[in-house]
Amino acid sequence: MGMSASQARLMTLTARLSDLEYSAQAISNAKIRLADNTEDAATKYSAALDLQKLTVYSSDTSSYVDATAANLTTFQGVSSLDKQRFLTNSSGQVLVSESLQNAYNSSIAKTDNQNSRAQGYFDKAFSKGNKWQSAFASNGSDFNGFVQWAMWDHNENTTNASDKISTNSPDYKQYETYYGNLYSGLESFLNQYGLTSNDGLTVNNPKLDPDQGSYLNTSSNRGSLVYDEAKVGYYTDLFNSMNRGNGDKSTISEKTNQYFEDLENVSDKKNTYYDNMQNGIELFLQSQGCTSDPDYTKNDGNLSTDESKVQYYTNMFNEINKQGSFTTDPSNMNDNEWLYQQLNNGTLYIENFDYDGGVDGTGDFVNVPWESGDSSVRKEDDKSAVAKAQAEYDVAMARIESKDKKYDLELKQIDTEHTAVQTEIDSVKKVIDKNIERSFKIFDA
Repeated sequence: MGMSASQARLMTLTARLSDLEYSAQAISNAKIRLADNTEDAATKYSAALDLQKLTVYSSDTSSYVDATAANLTTFQGVSSLDKQRFLTNSSGQVLVSESLQNAYNSSIAKTDNQNSRAQGYFDKAFSKGNKWQSAFASNGSDFNGFVQWAMWDHNENTTNASDKISTNSPDYKQYETYYGNLYSGLESFLNQYGLTSNDGLTVNNPKLDPDQGSYLNTSSNRGSLVYDEAKVGYYTDLFNSMNRGNGDKSTISEKTNQYFEDLENVSDKKNTYYDNMQNGIELFLQSQGCTSDPDYTKNDGNLSTDESKVQYYTNMFNEINKQGSFTTDPSNMNDNEWLYQQLNNGTLYIENFDYDGGVDGTGDFVNVPWESGDSSVRKEDDKSAVAKAQAEYDVAMARIESKDKKYDLELKQIDTEHTAVQTEIDSVKKVIDKNIERSFKIFDA
């Protein structure tokens, strides 16, 4: 090999030797990073061993289940016998789902609108009832006197015997109800909603005052007025709820009127229902599939009258109304880890309903220590988190070991090539040295 060729080969081999040494250094650095990754995996696994979660006892399954904001604050969300709880922030505001918040807002808005509209209708109806009572005072100023006179007037002007009204008539109670509703103003109230309490009756009262006659609706000539039992029942209750305390008018309903109950002596449950129609609770209850109406039947619809459910959502409405409410990301509501962190950090608090609490002893929500104040709620090791961490650790270590073996193999290959290149460099250097030696001998000769 000539001098020039040897020098060129030497430079090539030297460059390759540098590449190999650089690659070896890069792989060594990568192995160091693998060691860091091993430490990170071990740290995560170690942390998972200390993880705990919040669980709540379910009497339905006789076991503890993961506690979430959703199941702790939903009617029978944990079990059929579970107590009512709230999750609150430091300001006392109640955590609710977005759907429940929307239901509350809607019930308040609709009730305000309903009450505003109904008040105007009621004032007109009340005035109309007074006109009826004043106009026929001479014929009997009370309910019975007016109804009996109206039936007499009907019979006097009806030639067909089968259309005359008697105590034996199958429609007698309906006539009594209808004429009573005229007298009270309820019929006028219903008319303003496009309704009538006349369920197919034929009325014939030409002697009635012309100012009142427009409210006598025959089954064949009602105009746009319709009889809808469910709606008539609802607006009758609304009228009654507004009519409580209005003097003599409140005693009309004790006279066989199927709609107009004795408003001064209705049951506590009925009075509560009337109050709920006025304050927004009833519409809120209906949005949750229940009603506080004690006279509601399945024939009226699909609402539940379960007292525990009604009380649950009544408590919720009152607490939101008193303390205010807030929402969080919907995904958090079903996240057990999120709930545990919020309680552990003091961001959320648990309140349980105490049936003997409150100033008047009728029940109220009380704040309890989340770790010890609720016997149904407890902390426990998060075995699922540990199992997950174990699996992640095993996968991470398998990847690290695989890479480490790969790096070892590459280093071995580099070392073998490095030795071969170094050997060849030494050989080329010897060739160059001999070439130089021969060249100087020629000049010496």
